[in-house]
Amino acid sequence: MKTENVILVLPEWERTKKGHENQVGNMQTVVDKLTVLGLEDVTVKDIEDLTFSHGKLLNDKAEKFIRKNAGAFILPATRSRIIEENMKEYSAAFSNARIELERIFQVRSGNPLTADAYIIKKGVVSLSDEWVEQLKESHTIRETPERQEALRLIAEVETAINNINAFVKDNKYFGRGITTWNDGRIALCYIGSNGDFYKQDEYLQYI
Repeated sequence: MKTENVILVLPEWERTKKGHENQVGNMQTVVDKLTVLGLEDVTVKDIEDLTFSHGKLLNDKAEKFIRKNAGAFILPATRSRIIEENMKEYSAAFSNARIELERIFQVRSGNPLTADAYIIKKGVVSLSDEWVEQLKESHTIRETPERQEALRLIAEVETAINNINAFVKDNKYFGRGITTWNDGRIALCYIGSNGDFYKQDEYLQYI
């Protein structure tokens, strides 16, 4: 990620990354179980489809694999029976995998994980560097003319607050130069509960 013109990177991105990263091992376990079934080219799209949809992609792969192996049986009846039995076994395996994946992706939570965070290469699950980069960028606040102006105004306010507080620092009558609406100390001005600015000119008598 380019670092120029960055004002702030919101820390939430690291929590999101960690949440996905913590599930890599669990996802690997599921992928390993599917690979053992003969599905050696399991993809992230397969995992996403099984988790959030009906699992058609894996079902199609399983059927293709089973029919290919069943071709060794000459008798049509035997071949059909083998295909049916194997499809039932794969269906049960996919059902179990879906349960595990729904837990991994926290499907029933208000903020489930995203499959785009992962890549599967040669059967190995890992976090996608591209996704991490995009995640961080989505939490990055960069400079714009409007934001630069906002920062300038904030700096002016901060300077003014520091100056007015310093001005009454050694005056025994004042708690602060500027304070908040619910602070009982005497001050020359305060910020109300509505965010508005209020002067208290009556306290000028103590200066």
